[in-house]
Amino acid sequence: MKEGNGKQLADVKATSTQSAPVVEETQGTFVKEQFLASAKYSHQDKDVLGALLEDGRLYTASEAQQVIEDFKNKEAE
Repeated sequence: MKEGNGKQLADVKATSTQSAPVVEETQGTFVKEQFLASAKYSHQDKDVLGALLEDGRLYTASEAQQVIEDFKNKEAE
């Protein structure tokens, strides 16, 4: 009986390590309106996203954050 329990635990560990990279690679995607409705972003960040994100296109949160950072780091003309 101990062998069976140990084997099941080993199977669980193997399964969780195998699926971990998949979870890390998978990010949700959102349209511009969802970012604008989110409480995560400041009013200024929402203004940037509203101006720079394309309507109907899907973005990950990382992509949206990168748009904000790129805009903030851009030199004034």
